[in-house]
Amino acid sequence: MWLMTFHAACARILRTEAERLGYTRQFTIYDQADARRLAKRCIDELGIDPKRYTPAALHNQISAAKNQLLDAEAYQQRVGSPFEEMVGEVYRLYERDLLRSNAMDFDDLLSGP
Repeated sequence: MWLMTFHAACARILRTEAERLGYTRQFTIYDQADARRLAKRCIDELGIDPKRYTPAALHNQISAAKNQLLDAEAYQQRVGSPFEEMVGEVYRLYERDLLRSNAMDFDDLLSGP
């Protein structure tokens, strides 16, 4: 029997299956601040004005997509506006950089990367 938070239980399961997802078992879990910093780096890489489109706002959109079980590719197939297209590009880089950093965010703990 496991006695832990839901996030901790999901993290335990993901650590067991991490290699199937392209991660090592020692992956890092990004908190909200880490995730927003990563979103900011992605925004900068794409040349998006962070004052017009804040890292927090774009990260919230990514989080909402993850909570709908949409990865970046699925999200980009459903875009309907220039804003959503931009979010899709940020999301694609965000996922790429999470994997490169061997990291997952809190949303990944619930839905998997």
